[in-house]
Amino acid sequence: NTNLQIIATSGLMIASSILPNHPDAIKWRELGERSLQEFIAKQRKDGSFVAGSAYWGYTYNYFCLCLELLRRHHGIDERGIADFPAMARYFLRSTMPTHETPRDTLSIGDCSNSGSVIALSWIAREFRDSTAQHLLTRPGMATTEPTLSWAAIWFDPTVPSDFAGDMSTDYTLAPGLVVSRSGWSDRDAVLCLRSGEPCNHEHADRNSLLFGTYGERLFNDPIKASYDPKAPGWLLRQTEAHSSVLIDGRGHIYHHGEEGTNKSLAHAHIVAHQVGLNWMTTTSDATEAYRLAGHPVSRVARTVVFVKPDFLVVFDAVNLDEVKSVEVRFQVHNRDGSGEVSTEDERFMITRPQARLEAVCGGEQSVRVSSGRLDLPAELGVYPHAVVASAAALRHRLITVTKAYPSFGPAEPISWAENEGTWVVSGSSDGATVNIRIDADSPGAAPIVNVALGCESPW
Repeated sequence: NTNLQIIATSGLMIASSILPNHPDAIKWRELGERSLQEFIAKQRKDGSFVAGSAYWGYTYNYFCLCLELLRRHHGIDERGIADFPAMARYFLRSTMPTHETPRDTLSIGDCSNSGSVIALSWIAREFRDSTAQHLLTRPGMATTEPTLSWAAIWFDPTVPSDFAGDMSTDYTLAPGLVVSRSGWSDRDAVLCLRSGEPCNHEHADRNSLLFGTYGERLFNDPIKASYDPKAPGWLLRQTEAHSSVLIDGRGHIYHHGEEGTNKSLAHAHIVAHQVGLNWMTTTSDATEAYRLAGHPVSRVARTVVFVKPDFLVVFDAVNLDEVKSVEVRFQVHNRDGSGEVSTEDERFMITRPQARLEAVCGGEQSVRVSSGRLDLPAELGVYPHAVVASAAALRHRLITVTKAYPSFGPAEPISWAENEGTWVVSGSSDGATVNIRIDADSPGAAPIVNVALGCESPW
């Protein structure tokens, strides 16, 4: 049930098509058809792909080739085997275009930040699908790759290129990504929280964040992690390399490469979710994943409050049965050597060429804010991050209030205050005042969050 299955299946289809008189040609074709049907039966009805859009492209380039061979050489039309227009909408929902990389994607797990658009050319032509055509013709989306000629062969310039008008900007994707965005251009904001189930090609990244706006990735997720557990680059698969929570310096359950890049036992669960006008909040509980790693925890939950396009609050709650330290890391995009992080007192700032992010941090007890980098050889790159650390205790509540700006934008005040378990945050977003109240000690599994925009604080 991976891309490798479909690539092997395309070999059967090619062989049965170019060698029709071979005594096994019919067997090859029937085996290939059965493989296509079994594969598609396991896929999500909304078109999403658990390994990410880059693996979707790699898989469906060959899947669509198989369907073309069946129709052209065997007279078998299987275009109705799946909802291909839904896949085009999934691909659009997975985009995270930046100034640096117009075809950037939600690079969760091993998914690269460069999704192939070849299959979209086939979808656009066969279904007159304008969303697929929009993605295919968006500047910077089509780049040189060995099978790009297929896209040229399938391309139909008469298909309209406006994407579907009913696309929501708040949604979830397999295998448990909560996504909120302000739009679809490279200047718009995209926030992704990785909750959900384990899957092939995953990392130890439950409750991690990916965030970009004003043309830049500001909270990053690593790409090109090693598949070899003995190689230094295996560290990029660990919780330590993600914008997530560490307990006593360690992350949640993962494997040691015994089965390659297959799934682990790590689950996280969305326990609360709200969407308002220009804002979203969600809470993901990853307690089980941390407990399976041997941590004496009774709660590890992350609540995010996102006011589009530039105001983000991250609230982490950790309850322990033994006294342990907790730290929260925020990873910086630095593949081009242009990402920087600086700290002062309980603040940090992440700087990229087109944008910056400023943060003020705190907790029920005092926190220490510092910068660091992953312990990797220089030839693998430099991976800086901000660290918000809380000293050993049984209970930790950490808040990180952030505001993003274009590189030339003046700073605006952001603040937080806490009183008996109630946290009040203030700031501004897109010219409007922002007031947020988080009742962290609510009787339910998640904090109660209230958001008030464009008015004086009611709290």
